[in-house]
Amino acid sequence: MKLNSVERAFVNNPVRAAHQHHREAGWFLCSTGWARPK
Repeated sequence: MKLNSVERAFVNNPVRAAHQHHREAGWFLCSTGWARPK
């Protein structure tokens, strides 16, 4: 599986990536099911 920059950032440092790419991360987390709405 080929990862894009945002996905690689999450693999390497999830917390930092969440702050740096919070907008891009939104769709990424939702699409992967990591962030489930309450």
